[in-house]
Amino acid sequence: MIDSRDKKTLDAFSLKKRGRPSSGNALSAAERMAAKRERDRLAINQASFPADYAQLSTMALLEGLAEAVRDKCQPAAKKISAELIKRAKI
Repeated sequence: MIDSRDKKTLDAFSLKKRGRPSSGNALSAAERMAAKRERDRLAINQASFPADYAQLSTMALLEGLAEAVRDKCQPAAKKISAELIKRAKI
């Protein structure tokens, strides 16, 4: 039997959980980064104007530059390099 006047026996009372409730479908850090890289890869492939490159992350631009050099796509490499140089001057 539980005595309601007994304040020292903690196991008799349910404790409130602290923090954010678990959603059950959270991604690991590696999964989040893999998804981000895939989004960046798609954005690089769809970007065609220098204005599009200005909205991409530096990491996406570096990966896009590596891909452009590997594929020997000189126009894309020039555009991405120009954006990276512009960011370096800021």
